[in-house]
Amino acid sequence: MTLEAVLKNAMSLTAQERALLADELWRSVPRDEAEAALTDAQRADLQRRLEEDDAGESDPQDWEQARADLRRGQ
Repeated sequence: MTLEAVLKNAMSLTAQERALLADELWRSVPRDEAEAALTDAQRADLQRRLEEDDAGESDPQDWEQARADLRRGQ
């Protein structure tokens, strides 16, 4: 089965099913490969954000607001 065929089938799933599929796919990527895909700057930024979140210093944003901001280029 081609990637295009898999994607076409996946897009026919409900939003919840697609989210679960995305999570399962991400979990299937070996940790070493996922970490290797990050630059040192991205890894440092991710670590900083995780520490802020653990300390309760983050300002979470719901998906709808984040998506709207991305579409506006912010």
